[in-house]
Amino acid sequence: MSETQNISTMAEQLSADLFKWFKWKVSGSMNIDNECVIENHRKNTHPSDIVFNYYDPYSGKRIYLNCDLKSYSKDSISKKNFTDVLTSLAMSIECPEISEDWKENYLMSDVESYEITGLLFIFNHDNQSKKLLKDILQKIKLKSIPLRKGQRITVIGPEEISYFTNIVNDLKDMKSREIFKSFDDYTFFYPDLSLKKRHNSNNDEWNNPATIEYLTSPWMIVKYKNDRNNLDNYIIYYRGRGDSVDEFVYLIDTLSAYQLVTSENSVTVRLYQSHQKASIYFERAIEQYLQSWNMDSSRRDDLVNFKASSITNIISTEYNQYEIGMGIRGWDDE
Repeated sequence: MSETQNISTMAEQLSADLFKWFKWKVSGSMNIDNECVIENHRKNTHPSDIVFNYYDPYSGKRIYLNCDLKSYSKDSISKKNFTDVLTSLAMSIECPEISEDWKENYLMSDVESYEITGLLFIFNHDNQSKKLLKDILQKIKLKSIPLRKGQRITVIGPEEISYFTNIVNDLKDMKSREIFKSFDDYTFFYPDLSLKKRHNSNNDEWNNPATIEYLTSPWMIVKYKNDRNNLDNYIIYYRGRGDSVDEFVYLIDTLSAYQLVTSENSVTVRLYQSHQKASIYFERAIEQYLQSWNMDSSRRDDLVNFKASSITNIISTEYNQYEIGMGIRGWDDE
C-alpha cells in the first residue's frame, strides 16, 4: 500500500469508527465516482468517499451526508486553499437530487423524506497543526461556493475530530467498565423544545443518533441504562471553557428546562479541556442556582445526583502512516 493511500485510509478508518458510535450508518460502497448529471458542472463524475445516514428526530427526515475525506500534514493544511474542495463538494450534493443512479446506490428507502447534505472531514494525520481551521476558512469567499438554497456543507476539522475522539473513548471506557453493557444501552437525548418537537417514527428512543447539529453544538446529552441504580442516567459532554460561575448557572437552568434536574435523574457533566477551575465554578453555580430558589430543600434534593468531572484521559488522533494498513487497534470493538 502506498504512503498516500495509507494516509487516506487513516481518514477513512477514523471517520467510520468515530461516527458509528454516534449511531450513524454507512450507505452503499465507499470510494466510488458517481456520474455527473448536471451539464454546467462540466464534470464527468463526482467522488463519494463515504456516505453516512441517520434519522433526524427533529426534522423527521433521513439525512444523507456525502463526505469528502481529506488528510493533511501540518504544513499542507496551513497552506491549503479549500475553495476548490468546497466547490467540488457543493456540486457533489447537487447532482444526487436528480440522479437516479445516486439514489439507487445510496438511499435506504425511496418512500421516506430525506435531505442530502455535504460533510468535509479534514484530518491532520501528523497531529501537529496548531492553526485553527476556522482561521484558514475565513479567507474563502463563501459566495463563490455554488450551494443551492437550502443545501448545507459542514466542515469538521482537527479540533472537532479530537473532541469526538475523546467522547468516543469515554463511551468505550464506560462500556468496558460495564456502566452500560451494550451498544444499544445508550442514546442521544433530544428534549421537546418550543420550536422543535420530536417526530414519531420507527426509530426507537435507544437508537437516537447525534445529528451533525448536535455534534457541533456546545454540549451533547447522552442517556444510558445502568443496572446499578434505579435512576435515569445522563452524561452532558460539555465543550465550553467553564471559566465562570454564570456559564454553569446557564447550563443548569437549561437542563432544568429540559426536565433533567430532578431527584429521579443522575446527571454527570463531563468537561472537555475546560478551565482548570471549572469544577469549582460548577459547584459554586449549584449554590448560586439554589439561592435563586431561596435554598428550597426539594430543589436541593433534585441536585443531589448532579455533578461534574473532567475527561482526564485525553487521547490524540495521531496514527503511524506506515502501520495503518495493519489496522488500528482498539477502534473495532463495540
